Amino acid sequence: MNIKYSFILFFIASLIFITGCDNSAPAGVSGTVRFEGQPLAGATVTFIPVDDSRSSVGTTNTNGKYELRFSASMKGAVVGEHQVEIRTAPTEIDRESKEKIIEHLPEKYNNKTELKVTLKSGNQTIDFDLQP
Repeated sequence: MNIKYSFILFFIASLIFITGCDNSAPAGVSGTVRFEGQPLAGATVTFIPVDDSRSSVGTTNTNGKYELRFSASMKGAVVGEHQVEIRTAPTEIDRESKEKIIEHLPEKYNNKTELKVTLKSGNQTIDFDLQP
């Protein structure tokens, strides 16, 4: 009896694991963001898949370099077409001062993004040279 139940539990757990995992490995994505030719520090770079898969996010360092993370423990982004949003300010209102935090980049890079990329398997470098 124990072997029979162990096999059934193993089979169910295997099905859950297989159906819960995407067959494609995430693409490794890093790059540099520049605004008016200068590295953009502290910007949030978000890749949003057009197929409603999970987004990936990275933050630029002082040299404008970013690396996307799919989750806290996994680097990369799903393969396929993405819209890209780049922001220098949070999307929320500062709760203490009740003032709206001002975004310094034009809306064409965030709220009304015009940025699109298509990711392929493997590691790739995607740089953004933003202009006003």
